[in-house]
Amino acid sequence: MTLCTDSSSDLQWKFSQVFGERSIGEDVQDIDIISAMEFQKSGDYLAVGDRGGRIVIFERKDEKDSLNQWHSRNELEQLDFTAMLHPIFYYKTEFQSHEPEFDYLKSLEIEEKINKVRWCATPNGSLFILSTNDKTIKLWKVIFSSEEVDPMQDSFLN
Repeated sequence: MTLCTDSSSDLQWKFSQVFGERSIGEDVQDIDIISAMEFQKSGDYLAVGDRGGRIVIFERKDEKDSLNQWHSRNELEQLDFTAMLHPIFYYKTEFQSHEPEFDYLKSLEIEEKINKVRWCATPNGSLFILSTNDKTIKLWKVIFSSEEVDPMQDSFLN
């Protein structure tokens, strides 16, 4: 889904299962269809997986914490208004998580489609993502540097 805003304050949503803007009648490739997505617990990051085995990470860039710095969570829940700002997510990075492979024991081709993306809870604020296709679960550690994002495959389980 895409949030569209115009000069009025009304929100308009349009449904899309692929990345990017598509013109009417343009063919959508199967590998570009979104197959999994999940927000990080704090809501600051969104991970999206597609049928091509890619994971795309978006980062929230808005005034999310402007109210939180003055009120506790309980006080915010009691307020009788909602925040007027809507979350804005910007592209942060993408990486290839899974490749197509062949299971020789079962004589079965394993597609690269991401079935599930899950953010892992960590006590020190590091970002870890689990991604899975039909056969393999991979654990990724995402490191953000000041100039670029370096997703690194930390380990994987078969």
